[in-house]
Amino acid sequence: MGVPVGVKTWMAATAAAVGLLGANMAQAATWLADNGLTGDDQLKASADISLSGDVLTVVLTNTLADNQLRSQGAAISGVVITFDDPLASLPTITGDSGTLVNFNNSAVATPTGGTTLTHWGLVNVSGALRLTTLTGGQPSQLIINDSPSYSHTNPGFQNGQFNPFVKGPGTFTLDFGANQVAEIASVVFQFGTQPDASVAGSCTGDCLLHHTTLPTPEPATWAMMLMGFFGAGALIRRRRLAAA
Repeated sequence: MGVPVGVKTWMAATAAAVGLLGANMAQAATWLADNGLTGDDQLKASADISLSGDVLTVVLTNTLADNQLRSQGAAISGVVITFDDPLASLPTITGDSGTLVNFNNSAVATPTGGTTLTHWGLVNVSGALRLTTLTGGQPSQLIINDSPSYSHTNPGFQNGQFNPFVKGPGTFTLDFGANQVAEIASVVFQFGTQPDASVAGSCTGDCLLHHTTLPTPEPATWAMMLMGFFGAGALIRRRRLAAA
């Protein structure tokens, strides 16, 4: 027995809807940075970037091992994300979070109780997206690792000059809005209180991360789905009546 027309219509409409939803599935990739140096000059970081519809989530982590981070010069101060197509406009930061700590004169860290990274902002750099804490004024909220070491005398930590710091990862949610489609081409990390120290990141895993916009279903697609549902329901009722 062939498949009834109503069922065929419902199947076709359902497949179309599934295709639309599939276009909005989240994608994720990780970029790692390591300048290959040792001691006080070592810089290491990671950026976990995921995309769902119009929303890009960026998690920045200072990946220096315990007691390796000895100065604010090795703290993350920003990341530059370059797209295959230049940005027409900046996204909006709709969420940011991290554990904020202050250092006293003995370089002892105390949580502030705050989690909002208000000092971070966005800059359009020749079509690339720069997410940075160096947005003007005194630098602060640089991202350090979970267990930094202060065995070396460092005024940046010891006098709280750049308080507060972000201890552990910093998470940022960026809303691109509709009609912005761009594949991520590169990620460059920035360190310290000046944007001069930068290290290019290398991508791990599936790096074909690109911005996609969820298509709006055509009225005809919704009509097909409704017709299919009604048709399938009517067919089932007729069969039940015939069986009775």
